[in-house]
Amino acid sequence: MGARPVIVAGPVWARLEAPPEVQAAVREALAVYDPAAEHTWAFKNGRSDGRVQFVSRVKCEFLSGLTWRVAGTLVSLGHGRPEIRWPAVPERDALAGALRDMEWRPYQTEAVLKAERARRMVLQCPTSGGKTEIAIEFVRRCGGKTLWLTHTDELMAQTPRRFERRLGMQVGAAQGPRESWTDGRVVVGMVQTLQRIARPTLKGKGGRARPNQDYDPDWFSQFDVLVADEVHHGAADTWRAVAERCVNAGQRLGLSGSVGDEVVKLPLVTQLRIEGAYGPTFTVATTTELADLGFVAAPNVVVLRCPPTTYPSYEEVREHVCPGWRDDPRGLLSKLGGAMFREAYERGVVTNEARNQLVVKTAVWHAREGDRFLVLCNRVPHAEALYQAIRRRAERPTWVLSGEDDSERRDGVLTAFKSAVGGGVLVCTPFFREGVDAPEIDAGFLAGAGESDVAVVQALGRMLRARPGKSSVTVYDVADGRDQSHLKDYLANHFKSRLDLYTRSGFNVEYR
Repeated sequence: MGARPVIVAGPVWARLEAPPEVQAAVREALAVYDPAAEHTWAFKNGRSDGRVQFVSRVKCEFLSGLTWRVAGTLVSLGHGRPEIRWPAVPERDALAGALRDMEWRPYQTEAVLKAERARRMVLQCPTSGGKTEIAIEFVRRCGGKTLWLTHTDELMAQTPRRFERRLGMQVGAAQGPRESWTDGRVVVGMVQTLQRIARPTLKGKGGRARPNQDYDPDWFSQFDVLVADEVHHGAADTWRAVAERCVNAGQRLGLSGSVGDEVVKLPLVTQLRIEGAYGPTFTVATTTELADLGFVAAPNVVVLRCPPTTYPSYEEVREHVCPGWRDDPRGLLSKLGGAMFREAYERGVVTNEARNQLVVKTAVWHAREGDRFLVLCNRVPHAEALYQAIRRRAERPTWVLSGEDDSERRDGVLTAFKSAVGGGVLVCTPFFREGVDAPEIDAGFLAGAGESDVAVVQALGRMLRARPGKSSVTVYDVADGRDQSHLKDYLANHFKSRLDLYTRSGFNVEYR
């Protein structure tokens, strides 16, 4: 066996120093297939095998968050545990005194200490687990200048309030026009805004690169600490561009209630992109563990049955979308898969009268019983139709919100819904999944279907926030699909995915 491999890690990039054959073995082990590559011309023409190379060929470099994974790969390949050389962390005074009005839970204290030791980590913590407070304490202890990334107006508004409440300090904001940005020891930034100054080039007409006049890498170099809220979005190009520009941010923390673990399944390529920027994932606690401790409401999932004949068959969808498929069957595979799903979803979910009546009937019953009932949809037309039907029958206050509404209307509607002590119904689209605190929800309906583990976990999280007197919450779903055994019954397969998620999470599931 030769010399011990060495990993030299920096704030953004790390380098493996080892013999060429060892470097090649690690590079091959960390070449991960990307399902999205199937849609590229390079893959279709055979010029790409669809794999993403996470370790470079020339200098054997990789994102520093992958240091532990590279070390584990070396061990598994029989090359021994490498020496890891991290730069020294400067000693800094804490930003402020202890967090105010906090009764620390044991798992929160453990998470803060682990993040501090690791320098970079992703915290997987369910909604109501207190991950924002964990991150604020991490920032306080690090003591450096911090960039806190988010992507929604709600979180842009909430995060400064949390810092004010917990540390009594004002924070800066980077949102909107550059001249409106404010400064501080902590700056909360909107990714959509920051990515405009993070990219040296932009795509012009015809896909050609053109210089970005707003490019300013020096702005990011002022930060010592990087925190990413809702980091399951961190694999996106915009998030990655910002994270890689923070060249001096040697301490990093990602936060999510659904970043990818034994419950939520993200593609490996997505996990590694997030891990590269923020480090390996540490699961703070599961939803069932927090429910057992009384920190969140225990979920009871009720699955309602809808007549299978109300759903379109695969054959019906195929004939509608591609009536000439017999003449050219390749069209079904190459171009029309998305169109077929959209047609199946439109007929099986959005305009399925029997299914929608299940949602309306359930919402009306709960509202009349005095519950504040949440209905979550995936599309605005579906939300509007359900809202109109519920409003006519509920005899209780009913509202509808979507991402198209401005923050003033959202705040007004949410305030009214939370105070509807005699019962009410709020119909929402996906914007509600992230950054909205509503422990007043008594029960809800996942009316939008879909298969995304992340989306389902986030939706459930909105309903599970605990409050005095609320130890459990009923969440409704529908056993979608016409033929549970048909491999191309999209809606049936999506329901199976959701049911599998409930089972893996340890939720109680009841059929009615």
